[in-house]
Amino acid sequence: MKKTIILAGLILILCAVIVAAAPVSQSKTPRPMVTLLSQEPDPVEPGEIVTLKFKIQNNGTVTEDDVDVELVTAYPFSLYSGKGIVNIGQLRAGQTGADAVIVEFKVKVDEEAAERDETVDIVLTYGKIKKTFEDFTVSLRTRDVVLDVNAVKTIPELVAPGTEFKLEIVLRNSADSLVRNVNAKMNLSGSGIPFAPDQSGSEGYIYQINPKTQKSVSYELIALPNADGGVYKIPLTLTYTDETGSEIEKEDIISLKISSRPELLVAIDSSTLNQEQRFGTVSVRIVNRGLTDIKLLTAALQERDYYFIISEPQAYVGNIDSDDYETADFDIALQSYDKIVEMPVKLTYRDATNKEFEEEVVLKLKTQSKGLILTIISGIFSVLVTLTAATLAVLGAYWLYSRRKKRREG
Repeated sequence: MKKTIILAGLILILCAVIVAAAPVSQSKTPRPMVTLLSQEPDPVEPGEIVTLKFKIQNNGTVTEDDVDVELVTAYPFSLYSGKGIVNIGQLRAGQTGADAVIVEFKVKVDEEAAERDETVDIVLTYGKIKKTFEDFTVSLRTRDVVLDVNAVKTIPELVAPGTEFKLEIVLRNSADSLVRNVNAKMNLSGSGIPFAPDQSGSEGYIYQINPKTQKSVSYELIALPNADGGVYKIPLTLTYTDETGSEIEKEDIISLKISSRPELLVAIDSSTLNQEQRFGTVSVRIVNRGLTDIKLLTAALQERDYYFIISEPQAYVGNIDSDDYETADFDIALQSYDKIVEMPVKLTYRDATNKEFEEEVVLKLKTQSKGLILTIISGIFSVLVTLTAATLAVLGAYWLYSRRKKRREG
């Protein structure tokens, strides 16, 4: 009797060990599992195609029927190509690891999708059994930098050397998600940059810019008094945080101009024309009274009825520095006896930023003439004087001749 009890106990212990040692995979039912293996690209941008790969495993017994794998999507996803249901046949018992089945779907992301994490579901169907595996995360992000400089404005528009001005930089968020903690820092310490902060720093801050909107950041600056006119590149560093909390940094460049409205003083410098000399050279002096240089200046004397232009009507002057002058010479022949004649001169030139200007000035030339009537009278008087002198000379000669002749006869 004791032997029988001991034998029964050993049998029970052996059975317990066998049950405990039996692998889970020997379950009497299939135990499929689904894992999102990858998405390509990761993250995917709105409007792109994403490939989703799923791994199908079985920790249970073989399925008696074929298994259908169905991708269940909702906005912003839609099936791009192929079928939404894939038949993978029977799942073998313990089909895991390298033996697992890989299923692939191509999905289109809507162009207006927001930048955030979205989900898809997988449904496995075999026989009368349908199992749903939910909330596989698909990452949607714009990979490119989404914050850009949309405009740069200065108040006043023309910044002359020594001028205090306000700089406004307009930043646009072109993404579908907001950005926060926007910092826009200018580097004004570089060599050759003629700007400095004035009553403010070189950094600007914006707390938040909503999707598809823009905001501006302002700076108070001053142009250095000895600055040359021209266009200057200013390095700009943008740092901000996206919706996921990731900090993004972008290097950019803005341009600022130094220029002043041109101010020219044009006058006749000298002339070789006078009452007797009816043709000669007229020199025109052109003074740059502006704060910046001008360049490529051309002076063109306009035709008029009361003078002929003997020389070339256009004279190339070139560059004129601030507080300096150049001259242009024209040879003319006067057809008028007016005391003053007008000489229209057209000037074309460019400022320090290559902006083109054109203006016409009318110069008043003093001809040293006495006027037409006085000139005629003067001419007649000159002729009379000449005739009188000639007559007197002839009469005097005749008188001398007659006197000598009488002496010889007497």
